[in-house]
Parts: sequence; structure tokens; C-alpha cells
Amino acid sequence: MAAAPFAAASPARFTVDFTAGRAVTSVPGGPSIAVGVGSTGSVVRAGGSSDLTGTQTVTITFGQEVRDVTFTVAGLTRVNNSGINGLLEQVTVAPAPGVASRSGAVGAATAASPLQASAEGQEGSALVTMAGPLRSLTITLSSAQGRAVPRVTITGMSFIAEAGTAAP
Repeated sequence: MAAAPFAAASPARFTVDFTAGRAVTSVPGGPSIAVGVGSTGSVVRAGGSSDLTGTQTVTITFGQEVRDVTFTVAGLTRVNNSGINGLLEQVTVAPAPGVASRSGAVGAATAASPLQASAEGQEGSALVTMAGPLRSLTITLSSAQGRAVPRVTITGMSFIAEAGTAAP
């Protein structure tokens, strides 16, 4: 008897669990995809979010090709504080993303136009989108002012991937 063929792959939305290093669908016991996080700085993973602290570059690698990636960058801060002790957090993403919505933030998350809080004393956030297909993305956090330590949260990362399973 021949081995059962694989069922046709079907696209599914996966949600990233940074602690587990995996992305899963909403189906209990359903397929999962490995998600790796490499960083040049401090990253604290807590389920569906990752806190980035300090100037750094984070590379997120997916176990297979994905598309329609979305995530939120939250906690963008801008504090003048007499200049040298100030903070102007900036976030860039590569490959170049789209920004679907912003709250208290400006920028396109690119090197030429980084995401940042739109006003002094205001905390900003942005929903970032990437059409793909891609196998990895890079997020860079820095401060364009002062010596305070930048810190933002990446949360709600999800994507679409082919979720093929073996036929019964």
C-alpha cells in the first residue's frame, strides 16, 4: 500500500508566542511554525510580546516562508529633559514595511523615516504590516536624543503561512 499523500496546503493565520519560540493557529493541536529571535541587546519575551531594551537590532526568523505579517510597536517615548538626559526612541523595520495605523506616532519605520513619538511627553504606537513573502525581518531600536535607555514593546505579531498536514 502506498503512503498517504499530503493534503493540499491551505493558508492559515498564525500568532507568535515569543516565549515558546513558535507560532500557532487558533486550532488546538493544530500546526505550528518555529520562530527564532536573535538580538544584539536585551529582549524579554513574555508570551505574545517582546520588550526590547537598549539600542539594538533584533532579527526574527520564521521556520518557513510567511506573508501578511502584522505587529504593533508600542511604548515609543519622546522626552526632551534638557537634551542630554532626553530620549527620542526610534524604530526601523526591514524589509521596508507599511504602517497601517498610528496613535501618537509618526514615521514609516524605515531608515529615512523611523517610527517615533509625535510629541514631547507623548507615548506612541504603530501597527506595522509587511506583505511578504519573507523568511525573516529585522527591527532596530535606537534613541536619537540624549543618553536615556530606549525601551519599546513588540506585540501581537501574526502572519499567514501555508499549513499543510498529512492526509488521513
